[in-house]
Amino acid sequence: MWIQDDRGRLAKSLLTLYNQVNARWPNRLTISDGTIGNLEHQARDSDHNLDNGIVKALDITHDPAHGLDTWALADILRQNKDPRIKYVISNGRIFSSQVSPWQWRKYTGTNSHSRHIHVSVMEDQRQFDSTAPWALDGGATTIRPAPPAPVGITAAMRQRMMEAILAYEGRFADGKINVFVNPGGGREIAGITEISHPVEFPALKRLHDLEMWDNLKSEVLRFYTNYTQPAADWTTSAGVEFMLRDTILHRGPSGAAKILQRAVDTEIDGEVGPATRSKLASMDPDVAVDAIRRAREEYEVEVYTREAREAKGQWQGLVNRWNKAAAQAKVFQKEQGKPGIPPGAGAAATVVVVSGAVAAAVKNDAWTGNEISMAAFSIGVAAIVVFLIVRRMRKRS
Repeated sequence: MWIQDDRGRLAKSLLTLYNQVNARWPNRLTISDGTIGNLEHQARDSDHNLDNGIVKALDITHDPAHGLDTWALADILRQNKDPRIKYVISNGRIFSSQVSPWQWRKYTGTNSHSRHIHVSVMEDQRQFDSTAPWALDGGATTIRPAPPAPVGITAAMRQRMMEAILAYEGRFADGKINVFVNPGGGREIAGITEISHPVEFPALKRLHDLEMWDNLKSEVLRFYTNYTQPAADWTTSAGVEFMLRDTILHRGPSGAAKILQRAVDTEIDGEVGPATRSKLASMDPDVAVDAIRRAREEYEVEVYTREAREAKGQWQGLVNRWNKAAAQAKVFQKEQGKPGIPPGAGAAATVVVVSGAVAAAVKNDAWTGNEISMAAFSIGVAAIVVFLIVRRMRKRS
């Protein structure tokens, strides 16, 4: 992440915040971290742009799986009212120290900031360069601990997922990852292009040129894991997660979100929210994998046109890629089993699944009166089913 170069630097107050966050959550993902603006930001007014050589905005990745819930962090910053804050955007909300001070308002920008928190600091150098520690606790809000991983999705399995994707993406010479020049003239290393990933590509290219092959492979797999991490927030099914990770690497998080929404038939806006997750969770994992496979092809036809791909001799390669990914996804899914239901748990597991959903919704403050009633009804039905099954088993014995 950019901190300083010959163009300027990040405000010291934000560097202090960034260092505190990294020290407190050392294993957090950094995929959506950001400081200096890209071309899109430079085309408009943004605190991510250099102002007299200073960038006064910081983005920090939302990663509750590793303990850093930036939605909660945003509220902690609001409650603590640090005078250095100009405004904070998080999860479709914004608060300012100047406009309706320290009160949440709806954020109407095109990016809801659900995947990262945006912190802007004041214009006064005494504030933006203050290195006083930030208060990251306070009030009634706490940052949740990392939840347990879904049954069967282990770090080792995810490592094998990344290695499977590397087998699709990598261009190898004598077993070593090579630099590939695509038909458009751009270069890439294992699918990591210099155009889409201008920071990561040069670092990988240096490892390649130094012939540090093991380090190169490790860094590619690490990048895959971090870049495709949103998939782990979208599903608890190993096969679906693999399919989505492969899709993210191929079409980016936004493109993958649109493909997923096409697959489950929800509104296509490129932001995976509760409606999309709910529809996905209701599907059998193998059915979901097949739906994503079809949606990937439909997306490619619509956005990039099949004719252009065929003219470059690329279409059949894409078809083979989607088919291999779907087949591999089902292998991972078979290895995991049905998420949330331990092997041999039988009918009693129904109560576990329903109760787990209730607990998760309560935890996220997502209930309405009707939803509570429906949850109670579902638990009651599940209990009756278990009672009847147990009674029948006793009669047989």
